[in-house]
Amino acid sequence: MKKPAQLLLLVTITGAESLAVAVFLAIGIINIIGGHEKSLALSAALDALIAAFVVWGVLISKGLWQLKSWARSSSIFWQTAQLAIAYESFQGETANPAIGWALIIPSVAVLALMFTKPLASLLKRDLEA
Repeated sequence: MKKPAQLLLLVTITGAESLAVAVFLAIGIINIIGGHEKSLALSAALDALIAAFVVWGVLISKGLWQLKSWARSSSIFWQTAQLAIAYESFQGETANPAIGWALIIPSVAVLALMFTKPLASLLKRDLEA
């Protein structure tokens, strides 16, 4: 069965999100090694959490490519969580709209793709099997 172009785009965006999170993980590790962190324990714990997010994102991308229904649910959760973070990025003393828009644009794109007819039916099929 030939996979639709929307699936390739969906997996590409999700994979790019995982790669972006991996870059933040690398920066965190470099800061720990370089001794630039005030609290080693807190930084290490945060990097462990970020590493888990990287693994989760990769598993979502792989699951979407393999048309697993759980990956659709997980991706929808991931995108809505990013939208919540984006919303908060526009507020407060440390507001950074660039971060907000960098989270909103791919999240909305993924959610829109997720509910297109070809992808919705392909990812739903796993439940019926």
